[in-house]
This record gives sequence, C-alpha cells and structure tokens, in this order.
Amino acid sequence: MKGSISGSAIVLHSGGLDSTVCLFWAKERFDRVIALNVTYGQKHYIESFISARLCEEYGIERISIDISGISHLFQTSSLVGDKEIREKFYPDRGIISTYVPLRNTLFSVIAGIVAERLDVTNIVLGIHASDSPNYPDTRPEWASTIEAVLNAGSKFAFENRRVIVHTPLIDLTKKDIILLGAKLRVPFELTWSCYSPIDLGSAVKPCMNCPSCNARKKAFEEAGIQDPLSYFRFE
Repeated sequence: MKGSISGSAIVLHSGGLDSTVCLFWAKERFDRVIALNVTYGQKHYIESFISARLCEEYGIERISIDISGISHLFQTSSLVGDKEIREKFYPDRGIISTYVPLRNTLFSVIAGIVAERLDVTNIVLGIHASDSPNYPDTRPEWASTIEAVLNAGSKFAFENRRVIVHTPLIDLTKKDIILLGAKLRVPFELTWSCYSPIDLGSAVKPCMNCPSCNARKKAFEEAGIQDPLSYFRFE
C-alpha cells in the first residue's frame, strides 16, 4: 500500500502507542513521512526519548519542538507541574485530571505551521474512540473543526489547495489500535504510555498504576498480545 496516497504527511508523534501506530500507518501510504514531536513540560518526558529512538532506528524524518516555556498555562493538568494524578482508571465520561487544556488544538496548529513551511498538506493525528469520553479534543467533531481552521487560516486557502487531517484511529478502541499495530509490525517496545515513569537510573519502567498504564494493559490483554515493553534503557 506504500505510496497509495502520493506526497508527504506530517504525523504528530508523541512516542505513545497511538501516534506510533499512526506513524506506521502513514509510512504505508505516503511517499514521505515526517514525525513531529512537541514537548510541553510534561512529567512523562520519556516519551520524547522513545520517539527519537524509534525514528532513528526506522529512518523516519523527525522534527522536535519544545514549547515548555509556556507550560505554566497547563498547570491545571496533572501531567504538568506538581499536581497528583487522581485516577487509576479512566472514568466512563468527563474531564480527567490528565487533560491538558487545548493541547491537541495547539499541537495541530503547530503542525499546520510546519506544514506550511514544508509545503505539506497532509496531517495525521492519533486521536481515537477510547479517549473521546474524557478528552474533548479527540472527538470527531473536533477533528473536522480543526481541519476547517487549518484550511481557512493557512496559505493553502489562497492556493486552491486543501489541508487534509487524517484520523485513521478515530473509530477504534485501544484494543483495535493494538491489533492494527500488530498488522503494521509496530515495535510496541518502542512506544510509551505511562504518565508516572519510575526512574531506574540508566532506564525507566512504567508505573503500572496510572490510568494510561491500566488502559494499555487491558487493551493488550483483550487483543491477546503480549506487551513487549517492560522498561526503556537510555543507552
């Protein structure tokens, strides 16, 4: 399927499982794929190291942008600053303490800026159905709106070209994403989910107690696949 959509794509790549599945999805469809990693002062910064390692090992072009200088704007989130993560599991519905205000909106606009600079009209986001009950900026109506914003506000509007925001996981659960990742031969050991990594000195391991760890564990069990990630070594 490689090259079935000609041209280039920018994939927002945190280093997490969902965005990595999107990265490999894009690799099968576009001639050129650029992984865009944005750090914002998150406590689980290890995911950025994972993103860099994976892109290096698989020869994927990568751009890293640090906006941690405005992390004070995200202090209501337990992923930034000193707030504790209150939940062990994702609630059925409603805002969770790990919600970062308008993060995906901001990241998508940054992706749009990079897209203009590189003259790329395809952007791939890893939002999915399991997140939409807790994160408003992962819902289908948000994705269509952000696509409209990027089209209305970018130079492409004056060039009769359109930005396409691809959301290949939008209808998938976490279990479905893992099954898709297995088909795409995603190296799950080079993906990170934990919000509270445990420092081992030269390595880190997942806490297995935060909502993201528990969601990952459940999804792998439901998919009938052994999660190969036990720890990540920096060397």
